[in-house]
Amino acid sequence: MGVYNVSKHAVVALSETLYQDLQLVTDQIGASVLCPFFVATGISQSHRNRPSELANSKPTKSQMIQQAMTWQGRRRWQGHRRRRGATGV
Repeated sequence: MGVYNVSKHAVVALSETLYQDLQLVTDQIGASVLCPFFVATGISQSHRNRPSELANSKPTKSQMIQQAMTWQGRRRWQGHRRRRGATGV
């Protein structure tokens, strides 16, 4: 998830810089960034792109951390939805 987080931050920083640079030239052009809470991109299923010769290799520490964080996050979200009376996931 580190690469994802760094990339997202880079896009925000680049957009903020672009906005500031554009403001020096004109106020008719701007720049915005939308950072939604969650988008089902499939990033957590990146194993689908893994080369077949690496399919049975031991997960890296970062992969194990990502799996644990995803599991914990899903549990918290489902609990939050149950407390609010939502159905489904």
